[in-house]
Amino acid sequence: MTAENTFQIWHGSRRWDGAPEIQPAKKGRAEWGAGIYGSTHFETCTGYAKGGGKVQLLTIQNTRVLEKSCLPLEVVIDYIKRFVPKPLRATLIGDCEDIAERVRDTVVLNRDPVGPQSEGTTWLPADILRNLIVNFDLSSGVRGVNLARFFAEQGIGVSLDKGGSQAGEKWLVVYDPQLIVSWKGHTYESAKEIGHVLTAPEPHTTESVIYLRPVSQYSSLSMDR
Repeated sequence: MTAENTFQIWHGSRRWDGAPEIQPAKKGRAEWGAGIYGSTHFETCTGYAKGGGKVQLLTIQNTRVLEKSCLPLEVVIDYIKRFVPKPLRATLIGDCEDIAERVRDTVVLNRDPVGPQSEGTTWLPADILRNLIVNFDLSSGVRGVNLARFFAEQGIGVSLDKGGSQAGEKWLVVYDPQLIVSWKGHTYESAKEIGHVLTAPEPHTTESVIYLRPVSQYSSLSMDR
């Protein structure tokens, strides 16, 4: 694996114990779903490290990006049936079906399909599912971890979009912690050598990921946002 296949992002947290894992998010703190949140801006991450935490420089393998991917509608519906509370299932499935129908003619022109394209497959932008889960207040606790795990199982490792209050800032959410190759704590001064503002990453790839770290399970949820 070369530097061309990885990118770096800052991450701030109050706790860090062992290898990176996703911890269930508290209610109202999972705007992009449960995951390991990062920023191109060091100063943004210092706010999340207050109270005895630290800012880490994460090196992450390239992966599928949520906003550039689309999923088969039947796969999304299966997820909803398994993990969404029964009273909300019909509403979420209806929303997904309506959106998938509206974008039917253009979605695969703008997004990379997850899985082979075959006649009759209906595709849904992958971030639509995430947005619906967040909007219906289902992204905290174990449900949020289940969503991150689902994306990771589909090969979608991160979400990347504009965020924060700084000009040009990019926020990233890691849904597959196994993609994090290394992590190293930094002070304000040591971060200067790297750059308090990192270049916005371009991690999207449709190639299958060969993990550089041994595969671990979602058993030890030890990292906060």
